[in-house]
Amino acid sequence: MTAGDRIREARARAGLTVRQLAHLLSVSPAMIAHWEAGNRPVTAKRLAQIAELTLTDPTQLLWNAKGDAIEPPLTEQDEIELIRAYRKLSDRQRKNLLKLVKVSVGVHREMQHQSEPA
Repeated sequence: MTAGDRIREARARAGLTVRQLAHLLSVSPAMIAHWEAGNRPVTAKRLAQIAELTLTDPTQLLWNAKGDAIEPPLTEQDEIELIRAYRKLSDRQRKNLLKLVKVSVGVHREMQHQSEPA
């Protein structure tokens, strides 16, 4: 099953037509058709929006035909710049940056957890 198949299934489960999903995402129905057919890559941001609109776990949209997790292609400019900068770092700098990112993600999750109503 392709990413496009999973998008189509999530849309159908949510009871949305191609036109309705396109409207909610502010894209053309043709773009939705391209994504579902696998003719165009879907950004991580769009996958997250589709998951939210279809009440689907975002990770469900990120599996390949073998059932292995996949990463969406890098299409956002800030992601591309981050990868380019990362590749210029030494091994030690990369390890330190990864530690910093993990701590930052943990702190962010903790802050979100604390702000949730009990």
